[in-house]
Amino acid sequence: MDLFFSMKDIIDIFHQSIIIACIVLVVAVSAQQQQQAARATLFGPLSVNLEVSGVTLRVEFSPETQSAAAVAQRLCVDQAAKIGVNQENFKLCVEKVGEYLQAAVDDWISEKTFSTPVTINDKRINVGFIPEAESSAAVATKLCTENQKLLGFTDMNSCVTPLSNHLQRSVDNWYAEKTLSVPVVVEGNQFEMTFMPERQAPNDMATKLCVENARVLGVTEGTLPTCINGVTDYLNKAVSQWVQSKTLDFSLNINSKPYRFRFLPERESADAVAVRFCGARAAEFELTRENINEVCVTPITARIAEVVQQWVNSKVVSVPLRVGSQQVDIRFIPERESTVRVARRFCLTNAKELQLTEENFASTCLEPVNNLLLAGVEKAAAAGGKTA
Repeated sequence: MDLFFSMKDIIDIFHQSIIIACIVLVVAVSAQQQQQAARATLFGPLSVNLEVSGVTLRVEFSPETQSAAAVAQRLCVDQAAKIGVNQENFKLCVEKVGEYLQAAVDDWISEKTFSTPVTINDKRINVGFIPEAESSAAVATKLCTENQKLLGFTDMNSCVTPLSNHLQRSVDNWYAEKTLSVPVVVEGNQFEMTFMPERQAPNDMATKLCVENARVLGVTEGTLPTCINGVTDYLNKAVSQWVQSKTLDFSLNINSKPYRFRFLPERESADAVAVRFCGARAAEFELTRENINEVCVTPITARIAEVVQQWVNSKVVSVPLRVGSQQVDIRFIPERESTVRVARRFCLTNAKELQLTEENFASTCLEPVNNLLLAGVEKAAAAGGKTA
């Protein structure tokens, strides 16, 4: 009666593929080709590890210029002898590999896409975009322009500016949630490794560190694998702990029976989890297409959303700060990022309003804000809660 991913499954979501790509339409027009090339440079290739007939393969391609089906067909041809493909099973190979690669692309799109509901003049609008491809200012301008009549604005700046600022703050927090910072000591030398586990594999980060710092660490060609393996193991453990801290695990009593839910709230909404649960239990609960939403999805979504909110609130520390005439609440999860990192992000975001310069950045903002955040964390811990 459980609905959950094992910890290995959840970690595999992060490590199954390191995907840096964006889907755009391939066209023959020169100007569009130039734009496409620029995006390919920005997002880079897609790299996917997969196993076919017991053989581990690594596929790298650009979804901007090649479809998953085309790549799958090429793989089944090029690797036919190695993976046992013949005329009879060739179509099946292309189909299965294509589905796997397309799922990897879909997963990348989901991971890259930032979405949030915004309320403007009592109108609620869902906003979704890829921050690396489109700026918050561009999204705000487009939304305000397309919905000007609905939102009732005559002065576009009164819509665009606050919305743009809100989206940028939300995106910054979103990136912070996806970033892991780990102190690593190698041969007596300490390094701060900051990366996004959903996009960068521990082995790649370890290789980068050992190669770039080979002289300082005394690493030679012969000892390089030892350095990489040691750092990779350490980072894998750090990522496992990080994923654990982001994983929600709970039970709900439904029809007098306990059902276990285990998922990453950052990756799946309460509604998505409820839809999957109700679909899997349709026969057990005697659900039909006509009643599944009313009887199961809607009430289960509400219950899951309530648990998620309570869980988030239990982890978040909120510290009020004043920027000019406005009060800003800095919300963060201490177990995931340090107060120094949060303070630095705050100061950089508000550098213009606070009139910060390279000379006064630390003394005027970074140090005092960090001290306030530390005090907020201590106060929350003493109170047994997570709100300062």
